[in-house]
Order: sequence, then C-alpha cells, then structure tokens
Amino acid sequence: MTLKLSFGIIAEEQRLCQKHKKEYTSRMFLRNDGSEYWSGCPICYDEDEREKRRQEQIQEQIAYKQRLIARLFKQSAIPPRFESDTFDNYIADTTDKLTVKNTMLQFANEIDANLKLGRNVILAGNPGNGKTHLSVATAKVAIDKTHTALFTTVGEMIDKINEAGWNKATAIDNYTVPDLLILDEVTYTLNNEEQKSLFKVINKRYEQVRSTIIQTNLPMADLKNVLGERIIDRLRENGGVVLYFTWESYRK
Repeated sequence: MTLKLSFGIIAEEQRLCQKHKKEYTSRMFLRNDGSEYWSGCPICYDEDEREKRRQEQIQEQIAYKQRLIARLFKQSAIPPRFESDTFDNYIADTTDKLTVKNTMLQFANEIDANLKLGRNVILAGNPGNGKTHLSVATAKVAIDKTHTALFTTVGEMIDKINEAGWNKATAIDNYTVPDLLILDEVTYTLNNEEQKSLFKVINKRYEQVRSTIIQTNLPMADLKNVLGERIIDRLRENGGVVLYFTWESYRK
C-alpha cells in the first residue's frame, strides 16, 4: 500500500475487479465527515455512467412522448363526455356487442397498419349503442402511438367549411390532415351543398390514404343515398370495416 498526501489521496492499492477480471488502482479519499472512500473499478464506473445517461435519455423520451400524446389528445377535440371512454369500460353484455367491440379492438391493435393503408370503418345503427365510445377508444390507441386524430360531427365540420367562404377548399384540406378522422352524425338532413362538402372531405381523405370512421344512425341503404354508391365503395375498399348496431339504446 502506498501512502500519499497530495490531491486528497490518503492511500492507494491494486485491486482486482471481479466483473472484468482486471486489476485497477483503487484510491482512498476522506469525505467531509471523516469517513473513508475507496474508488472502484474505472471500467465499471464508465459503464455505470453510460447506463445512467441511457436511463436519463429514456426518461426524457418518455416525458416527451407523454407531452406529445397530451397535445395530440387536446387537438383531437374529443368531447369531455367521452374522454374516459376505453375498450376496457365498454360493456359488452351480449354476443352482438362483444362482436363489435372485438372487431374495433382488433382494428385499434393494428392501427399502424390500418392507418398506413387508409383503412376505414362505418358504424351504422341505433343511437345509444356505443358507436362513439368505440370510436374514441380507437382514437386513443392511435394517439398513444403518436398518430393524429380528430373528432367532429358532420354539422360542425360543415359549419367550419361554410364559414371559410371563398376559401372552402382550404377548410376541406384541413380535414384531410389528421391520420384518423371520426365523422359523427352522418345524416340524411344535409342539403345538396352540404352533401357535396361531405363528399369532398371523404373523397380527398381516400385519395390521400387517410382513415375515416363514419358514425351514423342511418341504415346502410339510406347512408348510400347520402354519400353515394362510389363513396361507400371506397370506404369499404381494402378491407374497410362495416359494423351494425341493432340493439336497444343503453340510455333507456
């Protein structure tokens, strides 16, 4: 053992690192409280520092993703009433309900591939059957994977497009941007101009390979009259999903 007084080193000795099977010089220092401290293997120290920096980077990435997800969720415009909707709290107490839940859950579990293909979903049938619940649950999965999503009723969308006046084309383009668009309340009460705007949004999303979820209380025959045979055909292209909600409203 060699004793030194310079640079605060009290003593040093050769030791063997059991992990790396290499000798290193261990130095003894005195802490402020008078206790002794022996330095460890420098290779182990470097590895610990690299691991510490790696963990810090992982935590920074997690924090960034959480902030991004929070921002994407806020931008999704999901109404507060539906913010807590998930697949876990969708009550599937009949075979039909379980079928639609499992189909949408599979769509959500494969969301990356579905959005890449621009695959669409049509949810048609009775009100109060959980169409919005399952759509929002799907949007949440997409957002958790940092995809963009937007929830809007057709009425709200038409109002925004009409408010754009001469710049309607840009307003329509805005609805092409989200990776996933949920269009609620597709109904036959739309006039001809409103139907044209709706057609343009859906058709442009089709051309840009963007996924759309259509929610409607209309039977498919009436939905075809609103959207047209060509749009329905495009929505069902490439494995597009059509689900029917035929049970009594849970609100009753």
